[in-house]
Amino acid sequence: STEFQPEKCLTLKVGYALNDLWSLKLFKKSLNNGKHFIVLSIERQRDEQRVQVIMKLSFTDLHSNKTLSAQCFKRLRSIDKSKRLNLNKPINRMLYKSEKFRVTGKIYLRLISKPVSLASPQTLITLSTDFRKMCCNTIYSDVNLRCGSEVFAAHKTVLAMRCPKFNEMFKENVNEVTIDVKDLTPHVLKAILLFIYSGVPDPFTFQSACDLLIAADKYGLIELKVLCVNHIRSSFTVKNVLDYFLKYEVAKTYASEFIEENISEIEKTEQWQNFRTEFPDLVSEILQDSFQMFDIENDEQLIEVGQVTEVSSCNDQAPDESVQS
Repeated sequence: STEFQPEKCLTLKVGYALNDLWSLKLFKKSLNNGKHFIVLSIERQRDEQRVQVIMKLSFTDLHSNKTLSAQCFKRLRSIDKSKRLNLNKPINRMLYKSEKFRVTGKIYLRLISKPVSLASPQTLITLSTDFRKMCCNTIYSDVNLRCGSEVFAAHKTVLAMRCPKFNEMFKENVNEVTIDVKDLTPHVLKAILLFIYSGVPDPFTFQSACDLLIAADKYGLIELKVLCVNHIRSSFTVKNVLDYFLKYEVAKTYASEFIEENISEIEKTEQWQNFRTEFPDLVSEILQDSFQMFDIENDEQLIEVGQVTEVSSCNDQAPDESVQS
């Protein structure tokens, strides 16, 4: 606990994780128009890895004993040493007026794997091209996949080695020459087969990425799932994300994540004003979904950095305005 002076910075040393030292900085800022706000930023010593930061913090005014909680996360790119975090208005108001307060909570990290790269040496490109020619080719095929009104010729060895779901199918139907695929559409099945054979998907649209994401999850195609998610995330803008949130159920989690990270810009758009008027109940759902997607107690990929406890020093000056937001 400490007295919190305007234009002074509190540095909360959190802990050491992922070969880096992590800390929080909390300071007050005043604008020329007379408005005030609280800035909270997560900082690290190095900038080599892509990391997701997940936090559960509680702020208690020691005079009134009022406690407010914040749940938020941010992504740090490999070039980022710091990220500003948004605190909601009630917390902002309480902290700015508070003469003395306590901060408690926990911080977790998740290392973000690098996107699957399609770049490869020429020999692998040739291999991919040659195997692609085998897809749906009857030459030396030993199984037919029947999906709706269409039948696709395939090769059991290739499918079993590349796809866990097909491997299970063939174990259950050892002597069957024709196997029914009832949980996919013909279009999606063909797209999956092309990826299984070549390792390279056809160019995505947002719709096809969503369809293939569902199928890749069912069939255990992790690399395809990563590519689909990357395309979905890269498709969002502040103007289209709300439409995608409403239209595509499978993209809701990623849309909520984008909204959480870009809420200050999205709130300025006409789409957001219309959305708040038409779907008021969904506004709080969107801002909560991005945090609730993490199962903190059971997620083995999360690394606890440390616990934030009482702060006893606020001698540092406020960080420079250039802190990345």
